[in-house]
Amino acid sequence: MTVDEQDACKTDDVVGPFIHSFGHTLIQGPIDITREVVNTVCDKKVIPKVEFVKPPERSSYGSNSWTAQQIGKGAGFFGMLLLLSRIVRPR
Repeated sequence: MTVDEQDACKTDDVVGPFIHSFGHTLIQGPIDITREVVNTVCDKKVIPKVEFVKPPERSSYGSNSWTAQQIGKGAGFFGMLLLLSRIVRPR
């Protein structure tokens, strides 16, 4: 394996988990939160579980993939807060 191929493999090990965690938090997070709130308020299952983005596989603690997942979750949460602030902000 050449040096370029090794660098590409290292990049893939970080970028994939970052994007997957980011997407799961940004897209699936609000769906799950809404479902839980509605089902709790109604005291029964009104909204079934819908999964657009599957949760990422857990990486071993301290690995590059794990770090990328944590940063992706944080970035996704920040993006979700920005979107919600745009929706909720008084006009």
